[in-house]
Amino acid sequence: MIQNQLIDSLSERLEKDVQIFDNLLKLIPTKFYVMDKSEQIGDSKFQHNKRKKAPKQAIKEATKKAKKAKLDPENAKTVMDVQEEKAQQLKDEEEKKRSEEEEGEEGESMEIDSNGFSGLDDGESIATESTATSTQESVQLQPMEKSDIDQLRNRLHERINQLRQKRNAPGANTTNPRSRDDILAARNKKKEDRKKAIKAQKEKGSKAPQEELIQIDKKTNNTNNKQRSADSIKMDGDVFFGKLNVGKEQQKKKKGPTDAKMQLKLVEAKKEKLEKLKHDDKSKAQELLEKEEWNKVLSLATGEKVKDDPKLLKKTIKRQEKQKTKSAQEWRKRTDKQKMDEKKAIKKREENIKAKIEEKKLKKKGIKAKPNKKKARPGFEGGKRSKGVKATVHIANQSVPICSLYSQEEVNKSLSFQPFKDWLVAFNKQEESRQNEFDIKSIDIQSIDYFGDKIGFVKFKANVQYKETGKSAPGIVFMAKDQPDKVILTLQPRIPVPHFAFPELPAGMLDGSGNFTGTAAKEIEEETGLVIKEEELVDMTELAYGDQWRGVYTSAGGSDEFLRLFTCIKHMKKSEIDELEGKLTGLRDHGESITLKLVSFEDAWKASPDAKLLSSLALYQALKDKVDKLK
Repeated sequence: MIQNQLIDSLSERLEKDVQIFDNLLKLIPTKFYVMDKSEQIGDSKFQHNKRKKAPKQAIKEATKKAKKAKLDPENAKTVMDVQEEKAQQLKDEEEKKRSEEEEGEEGESMEIDSNGFSGLDDGESIATESTATSTQESVQLQPMEKSDIDQLRNRLHERINQLRQKRNAPGANTTNPRSRDDILAARNKKKEDRKKAIKAQKEKGSKAPQEELIQIDKKTNNTNNKQRSADSIKMDGDVFFGKLNVGKEQQKKKKGPTDAKMQLKLVEAKKEKLEKLKHDDKSKAQELLEKEEWNKVLSLATGEKVKDDPKLLKKTIKRQEKQKTKSAQEWRKRTDKQKMDEKKAIKKREENIKAKIEEKKLKKKGIKAKPNKKKARPGFEGGKRSKGVKATVHIANQSVPICSLYSQEEVNKSLSFQPFKDWLVAFNKQEESRQNEFDIKSIDIQSIDYFGDKIGFVKFKANVQYKETGKSAPGIVFMAKDQPDKVILTLQPRIPVPHFAFPELPAGMLDGSGNFTGTAAKEIEEETGLVIKEEELVDMTELAYGDQWRGVYTSAGGSDEFLRLFTCIKHMKKSEIDELEGKLTGLRDHGESITLKLVSFEDAWKASPDAKLLSSLALYQALKDKVDKLK
């Protein structure tokens, strides 16, 4: 009982609430709550051109009617009235649809073919709605037969297959050959068809067809035909072309090998074949030879290079091998240099890391690290580097400093270089034999050349002085030659050998004037005290080689330096000859200290391993008769 009372009270409260809301809606004007669809479409800012602009007269009449309708009390509808009308309209539409569906199910369906009107011409007109309805009433419509669902499905599949074949879909064309035999058969058929077409074209002869049918590949898209330019097609059916694609001339492939080695083998094989054929059948050999000559002439006439000369081919092979060797050497040097640079970079990085660690340790201890050197101004970074003392060596009971611009590690490698060690030992022996006559101040390592990772060549300068005078030991060689019975040699210190009294021919350098004979006479006078006229000197190199060679080359593989060897025959008294023995000569102002030594002509080759002396002796023996005639 109590529950029923609660339900009644709840329903009454809800009805009262609904009435309150309805009364509130009635107070709101309809135009502000319900908007007209036509006004909404016309006034939309996104659809300005949805309706055509009405004429002014129509607008005036519409406004008058609107004013009258506004004043009509029957048209004064509230919001509730409008909502009820809309609800009723929706209800009526639903009932109408339901009735139409029921009538459709009871009646028979009729399908009208849209293609039925395809036969109408453009000039024919279609009747209006009123005439159409009258004709439909007069004509008795016959319902179409009901189609089975299987037939419709088959028609659909056929249509789909047609469309797939039209666009060449994969697996659509069942006529394409799938097996290997089918593919070969299709190819053979195409070849036969092509042959038949060519044969038919030949039979026609010069009769050209008036029109050519251009068959388009099935795989090409049909849209390309629509996009074809209409400028190249005339309406009368003729076709003209604006461009002719002639094509490029194809170069003929060269027959035979292109490699020089294979060409040489081919030439040698042909030569052997021809020689063998000469022994067997001379006539065939002659025919083959003529054929080869004609082929060669024709090839040369067409501009082709004929490479059938074994000598030239061998020369080409030699040049190619030489180029390969040179390229391999350069590549090896490049890789070695890269490895060395990489090692130097790694070492420098490790040194920098160690220095940074040491700096941090000193900073923790409170010790201030040495400041880095101030950088020079831009453009002045390449200042001259000072040569610091890197190490010391003991020579003849004295410590000699080693100076160099190279790093400490590279200097240590140079000191452990075996040729440098041998030079130190020989220098010590010479000092002991000369009773410490010389004083070596320092050794300056100027350059270090590497062959891979190992040192190949070290160039250094030894600063050597005489202890008594304090003058530097000379480094220039002067040379001359005297009577055939006796030969004058000069004794000079040669540090690179090393030897402090190395016997050699007097030698001098050209002063730039180009006069070899005059320079030789001048040097002989300065270094030996003997006055020699230019006409007394005989240039043996010119007598032997003429203009073919400039002189005698001492090291053609490493330098273009050459020597001009002269001979001079001078008759002197015995007392004058004896005075020359042990005579001290040389320009004192230039620090030269040269001692003269006389040796017999026959034993001169034993006195010294000087290359100039040995070359002069050999050349004089060969040209002795000519030299005597000139004298």
